[in-house]
Amino acid sequence: MSNSAIGLQVEGLTIRKKDLTILDRLSLHLEAGSFTGLIGPSGAGKTTLLRTLGLRPPSKKNKDLGIVSIVSGTEATRISGANHQSLLEILSYVPQQDLFPEYAKVGEILEEALTFSGYDTNPISVLESVDLSKDFLEMAISQISGGERRRLSLARALCSGPRILLLDEPTSGLALPVAHEVMQLLRALCDRHKLTIVVTSHLPATLAVCDRVLVMEKGGKLRADYQDFPTLLTTTAEADLFEKSTSITPIKSFDYTDSNHASRDRWNLHHFGAIFRRSARQSFRDYGAARVTIALPILLAGLIVFAQSLHGSNSPRFINFFLSIAALWIGMSLTIREIISTRVLYAIDELSGLGKFSFFYAKSAFAALMVVLSTLLLCVSTWFFVSLFNIDPNAVEASDWFDARDFISHFFVLGIVCFSGTMIGLLLSTLARSERGAVSMMPIVLLPHVLLSKYATGFAGEANDARLTHPFHSLDLKAIDYSGFTLIEQGNFWSSLFASTRHATSVFDQLGSARFSFSQIFGLDFWALVILVTSQALLTLIIFCYSANSAIRRIK
Repeated sequence: MSNSAIGLQVEGLTIRKKDLTILDRLSLHLEAGSFTGLIGPSGAGKTTLLRTLGLRPPSKKNKDLGIVSIVSGTEATRISGANHQSLLEILSYVPQQDLFPEYAKVGEILEEALTFSGYDTNPISVLESVDLSKDFLEMAISQISGGERRRLSLARALCSGPRILLLDEPTSGLALPVAHEVMQLLRALCDRHKLTIVVTSHLPATLAVCDRVLVMEKGGKLRADYQDFPTLLTTTAEADLFEKSTSITPIKSFDYTDSNHASRDRWNLHHFGAIFRRSARQSFRDYGAARVTIALPILLAGLIVFAQSLHGSNSPRFINFFLSIAALWIGMSLTIREIISTRVLYAIDELSGLGKFSFFYAKSAFAALMVVLSTLLLCVSTWFFVSLFNIDPNAVEASDWFDARDFISHFFVLGIVCFSGTMIGLLLSTLARSERGAVSMMPIVLLPHVLLSKYATGFAGEANDARLTHPFHSLDLKAIDYSGFTLIEQGNFWSSLFASTRHATSVFDQLGSARFSFSQIFGLDFWALVILVTSQALLTLIIFCYSANSAIRRIK
């Protein structure tokens, strides 16, 4: 990456949202290595302009007009959707809100950012560049002040070695002396590293360190272009700065070129490891959530065995059914908040170089690890409570599973059902607009799995094939006579093929007295379950990737 200064140019930029014009034929040139401030009333389009400079290039799909380009010497490269990701390696964006992973330490945050970007430096030098000592490396986010968080956000942005730095309200929420310190730090970075810096601010006094201050007015137009702002502050009241009109420095003439450097979002082992470790930290450092994760399989197993022990001779078979439902519920609860709660943070990490495939695979791998632990707890707890409540394992021959061999089969099948739940949880978390919305969809998805598992509905003996009167009939499509089915019953049957719990209970029923046997467990129902879960994982990946393509635009 070149260390030469890089500028920005906007020409004829028009952005509309429905019938509202946010930016109106705006043109400006930002010199390489300059420090520019943006001020204006609320709704003037400052943040939209800042985001358009680096996060959201003009799109024909959104009916945007105009050109945004990066300028290096006498060459200007147009920023478009095709090359936008690749150009992010020279640009960093610091949002107004300081967003960090929960329960992380300062050193861990910087190490992750350096891993994503591949920039060759160390966390200590990055901290020192923003006037923070190496003592901060071991401090948790909850232990540092607001001003220190602002500096940490800036340090994370510098971890990619950017040539352009965009900051949205970097002094927001800070006391005036601290705000001046942050702006002095930005001035020093601009001079030391030849950075092109653009900031928005609602405090004109803090922009005295800028080379140039642009004033925007409502309607998305430039009203004034102040070149000697420090002197102007001494002679003009702040309120009058928004009222004056001046000529705008004309843009330069370029023959714009389109970069052929398209981004390639490949899986990266180091990125995968960083996200996997982050997921582990968030899960295990949150002691309250960790206790619930451990207690949930134990409590569910106890309640299922106790409640079903009251059913007498048929209780083992019903235990199998409710264990399948419990495994699905546990899987969904593990991941239902996983994407929606980290969506904006993922977008910030994407600016540092994190790819969507590495992110998704790491989340899925950690979910798989939690599935193994949760399923093991569920099976061990069930085994314990069955002995505690003295359930007769020979009450139903097909459910004589209470020994080590059948423990393996239950662990195997319930683990697949639990993983199915994690994929459904990730899918809902990707589709939902809020954590509350994601959680509220859980019972909507869980209820059909209960009804379609053949336990609650069934065909009430109306089918010609007597085997289908069993609550957990085998998935033997060729041997089934549909002539006695009503349309509702046929719909029920075919819909049940999309319920992982239906296949799991069928597998358990087919095992019978054969106990753990690969020839028995790897039947048609088992492979139907595997195909169903694989399809769920692929569907979740596709929808996540589609959603991740616009993740950067969600940064506020």
